[in-house]
Amino acid sequence: MLLYKCRWSIRIRQRSGRIRATARRSTVSGTNGEGLSHAAAASGCPYDGSAGAGNLEITSYREVEEILARPQQFSLADTKGDSEEFARGTVVGLEGGDHRQRRRLLAKIVDISQPWGPRGSLLTELFEGLIAPLRERAAGGETVHFDLIPFARQVYGRMAAALIGIDGVDSAERLERLESFMTPIIGGLTAEFTLRDLAAITRESRAARQGLKAEFFDASLSRRAAAIKQGGEDAERLPGDLITQLLSSPDGGFDEDAIFRECVVLFAASVNNPVSQIANCVNELSGWLAVNPSEAHRLDDDAFLNDVVRETLRLHRTGNPYLLRAVLEDVELSTGRHLKAGERVALHVGPANRDPEIFGETASQFDPLRAVSAPRVKPFGLAFGGGPHACLGRPLVYWERGDPPALGYLARLLKCLLTERVAVGDPARHSKQSQHAGDRFSAFDVTIAG
Repeated sequence: MLLYKCRWSIRIRQRSGRIRATARRSTVSGTNGEGLSHAAAASGCPYDGSAGAGNLEITSYREVEEILARPQQFSLADTKGDSEEFARGTVVGLEGGDHRQRRRLLAKIVDISQPWGPRGSLLTELFEGLIAPLRERAAGGETVHFDLIPFARQVYGRMAAALIGIDGVDSAERLERLESFMTPIIGGLTAEFTLRDLAAITRESRAARQGLKAEFFDASLSRRAAAIKQGGEDAERLPGDLITQLLSSPDGGFDEDAIFRECVVLFAASVNNPVSQIANCVNELSGWLAVNPSEAHRLDDDAFLNDVVRETLRLHRTGNPYLLRAVLEDVELSTGRHLKAGERVALHVGPANRDPEIFGETASQFDPLRAVSAPRVKPFGLAFGGGPHACLGRPLVYWERGDPPALGYLARLLKCLLTERVAVGDPARHSKQSQHAGDRFSAFDVTIAG
């Protein structure tokens, strides 16, 4: 049985007001879609967490939820600002019928039966390949320390490459090479928040996109185009990755650039959040077990592991602190709040997910046994956003259906770690990024012993 040995508590200061106008950084600010917000800090740039001049900051759970659910009155249009060049035409930026059509087309890549899905075997295979040499060292009596962040990045990064359809990412070195291109690309996709020179970020992102395309994308695209041509109309036999789905689209409306854009956006959204959140899961669970040792028997229960995941997702916002929407017409929210056409609202998901009116007086505390009684509220709150732009990858990250239930990315990896008796290591080896852009560990020490 796994016994954790330390805890780092994480607190997010809630704003005293529910909504307020800001007059800070005078750029057009916003999120790059619900999924991309999780990748915001990954480029290594310092980020500005303000919501931009004149935007209204909303932290009430009910108001955030309502605005996300009303796209006819609250739009993503013209909220991309400096990242428009890189996010244009992708699923995170489309609206209305175009957005619905794109999500339907991409549904196959998040099917739970895909190799990278909750019922697939890819995560387990990757984990075994990474843990085996550590297990072998520990078998000799050594307590082996390793950093959970790069370990998890190897798992989730290679799964994301398979999901997208990028070939040749079959080693730590190849993933590192792929991410050497993705890091500046993410800088371009999250340009609204950076405090660096925007012109430099744009140049770096354009150069990285060219390198990524030449070294990884072009050959992967060519192989799939050939497979589709050879397979004819037997679409069911084709792989379910993103490149294949877009190439074989019935309307044939995707050129090479459009496919490349979608691949870049979804790869960025598929890696950084799970990597950050698995460390948060382990950290929060360790502290909870230290206070509640009699509950350790629950570690063998898959349903409890899902409870750990959703409570962690509720508490920890690992990306941009808000989602931006433009008000299209004068609106009165169900709370009585009046918003005027032309205003912009910054929806702060982190504070909303700690709203005591919804989650009780202990809303800022980790409690995997929490019972949420508020109507229409999921236990993980708005961790996956809401409305038509809710996170496309939710079935992969978190899944609890079936008998027995399949496990998503986070609970599956957590279960693997528990099975191997991986424990929290030396807290002096942990480090955190205390940035506006996210709540994330940059290093998290764990151990495995024989």
